[in-house]
Amino acid sequence: MSSIAGNALANLALPSPDGGPAPQFTSLADCKRWLADLAITNTALARDQLLQQLERLNRHPLPAAERLAILEFLRSPLHFIHDEWLRPCLLQRPELPLAAATEAGFAAMHMLWQALASGYLLVLQNAGAAATASQSSADERTQAALAATRALATMRSIHLDHCHLGLLPDPDFWQRLHRIHHAAECLDVSQLAVADKPAGMAALTAAGAYVETLLLAAAQPHELQPKQLDNVAYWARRWAAKVPLLLQPPEDPRTPPLCIDLSGSTAGAYAQPPASPPASLRWLDLRALRKTIKQRLVKLGEGVSPQELKLGKGCVQPDCELLLRRVYRDWCKGGRPAIDTTSRPCELLTRIESIHFQLSGKPFNPVRQSIYLDKRAHEELATFGHVATRAAGATGAVDNAAIVPPEHASEHWQAAAGSLVDLQLQRPLAQPGSALTAGRLIGVRQQHAPGWQLARIGWIASDLGTASLRASIRLLPGTPQAVSLIRAVEGTSKTEHCRGFHLPAVPGLEQAATLLTPTGWFRPGQPIEIQGERSQKVRLSKLLERGADFERCAYEPIA
Repeated sequence: MSSIAGNALANLALPSPDGGPAPQFTSLADCKRWLADLAITNTALARDQLLQQLERLNRHPLPAAERLAILEFLRSPLHFIHDEWLRPCLLQRPELPLAAATEAGFAAMHMLWQALASGYLLVLQNAGAAATASQSSADERTQAALAATRALATMRSIHLDHCHLGLLPDPDFWQRLHRIHHAAECLDVSQLAVADKPAGMAALTAAGAYVETLLLAAAQPHELQPKQLDNVAYWARRWAAKVPLLLQPPEDPRTPPLCIDLSGSTAGAYAQPPASPPASLRWLDLRALRKTIKQRLVKLGEGVSPQELKLGKGCVQPDCELLLRRVYRDWCKGGRPAIDTTSRPCELLTRIESIHFQLSGKPFNPVRQSIYLDKRAHEELATFGHVATRAAGATGAVDNAAIVPPEHASEHWQAAAGSLVDLQLQRPLAQPGSALTAGRLIGVRQQHAPGWQLARIGWIASDLGTASLRASIRLLPGTPQAVSLIRAVEGTSKTEHCRGFHLPAVPGLEQAATLLTPTGWFRPGQPIEIQGERSQKVRLSKLLERGADFERCAYEPIA
């Protein structure tokens, strides 16, 4: 068994002594003195210096016990550096593709995590060598359990960083994760508990850290908002111990198990067990987890608070129950149904200015005259019930053959249908395009469609495995019309003119006409003048939806 562990670790390309520069510390005492002189509050400089010393330490011959002691001491400052770097992403996920500075910071932090994990794996490699020579002692098994657990916990941290930035790990990440756990299994240390104070756990096992990462991946974390992600990560950590990792699929088929291939390069999948499963397959038995979540859903329905159920300090109702039901579906109901992956070309408009231009057929020119009606307008309103549009120039959407200014040109994506109103989109990361974020309003024109539709981005992620940008969008029903919105500036005689969009009523969906305004415009009873195909005054009555850069509102005409 230990030789198999050695093979698993051999595939991880661990560093070996190369005669390069020696680290500034080779003992725990020297490490403490070095750290005392480190300007830890200058996190970028501290990160780079710590990375340099860890990489040198990993290439320097050192007794396993001493290496392990140094790594354990360095965990706390490393977590401090990491938390300071990640802090902005905990409030709002960055736009994708990542800006150059954000990408560089992620790459540097990733290298630091990898250097820490490699150090622990060198300790595990030493334990494997001792086991092969039949010289493994109780202390060495404890060291091996600690090293394996820490290496897998570090991989968990790497995965969480991907999630916070909206990145899907590449296949190499999953291969490395599976191989580390396989080595721990082969050394029979995957179930030995160790302390894990930085993670807020009294004790953790290698199997627990491994299962936690797999559970988080199964919850589709790229679709979650930052606060939701924090809650799901907490649940995965807290309940991972309830999920046994089996060599054979569980006998009870009522709770579909999550199948993991230790020789594979994916996170896992819900699949029917093969007739003769290979030895590399493992099965997450989710029956106890299903019972735990169902009990909490019942209690939440009875009015028990999330805090009483230990669901996290930041959990509030009704969002907590909605999120827990979503996670229950992902973890305990066999995952998501397969969608049609047949793709077809589509066009995207990623800026409100571009959407407005394409729909109106002309540049936006704010109306300068008073919003009060003149004599002719009063006559038209009395005769026809509305005021005729006075706009000059083009009056309809931009024709395909029309010349579009570069700043209003569309992007080319591929679309696959998810449902009647949901679409899955994808484009190569290398393809030029706008940076996007969840909640943004976009325009979509599907292949063979007569015109543009408005949509809201549900989630967006950079898939590092396929080097593509992926997004899910929800179409807003109705044929949109570009309009000008005018409102009085409170406390002044001035008016504010902005781009907006009108969506007509859709009787088949029992949807009344709605208005899309800039963010911050909605107030109950706010009077607004709409200038489009006709001019009318309305009063905003209800906020139906708030996006990252728009508000969709119901309205009532002002008589």
